[in-house]
Amino acid sequence: MNGINTAFAGEYSATAGLGVAYSAEYEGSNDGELRVVPIASVGWEMDKIKLKNEKAIEVGLLSAELSLFDGLDVGLVRLYRPEGMYRVNAGVVYSGGRDEDDNEALRGLGDVNGHVLGKIAFTFAQEGVGWNAGAVISQDVSDETEATMLDLAVGYTFGLSETVSLSTQASANFADDDYMQSYFGISQQQATRSGYARYDAEGGLKSVGVQVGLNWGITEEIGFGVSANYTKLTGDAADSVLVKTKGDENQFSGFMGITYSF
Repeated sequence: MNGINTAFAGEYSATAGLGVAYSAEYEGSNDGELRVVPIASVGWEMDKIKLKNEKAIEVGLLSAELSLFDGLDVGLVRLYRPEGMYRVNAGVVYSGGRDEDDNEALRGLGDVNGHVLGKIAFTFAQEGVGWNAGAVISQDVSDETEATMLDLAVGYTFGLSETVSLSTQASANFADDDYMQSYFGISQQQATRSGYARYDAEGGLKSVGVQVGLNWGITEEIGFGVSANYTKLTGDAADSVLVKTKGDENQFSGFMGITYSF
């Protein structure tokens, strides 16, 4: 037992809460929906090493978090440098896909069933406030879409007070042919059922976006957060009939929630 306790020494955490989210009824839709969403996560993180020369590297099982939003995320590498910390994480997350009953524009296209994405993330962050950046590669590992995606982001966090911070971020999303055809393309069979013309959507830059968020630590346990997001669909995604004619390339979403951590 002593060996187990030593091996898994570190900080455990759990968070529960409730939020309200606004998003498009499907990616590219001009119809939005407001949903009440639960917030829940449990996590563990190994104690950070004490730096002697501001340079060090850790490899192994360094952290693990399971959440309703982001699935399972496991920390594998930490590289400490004077400018900040670099990380490599891996994990899996569930994607809900898309239901043709979600919106009238999807009738006749069939469903994109829910599937599991495997992901690996490379991130950098300055301690506390400051710059952060990341690249996340995602792959459908359940053979529903066989899609691969790359998300790039860079942001800056401002400390407005001891308990309030403002975060900003710019992002770009790339998707392969499989993803683009699954969500924006029209196959011959779908064209026959829906009345749309056949459309082959090719991979490339799918979207760019910006996000602004405000976080307030009301107490050590209670936190409040609100965020607003703007995404502009590009390339073959923007040219799809689901976006160009039936929807909108300009996408807005937002979230507001309160959490309790213990």
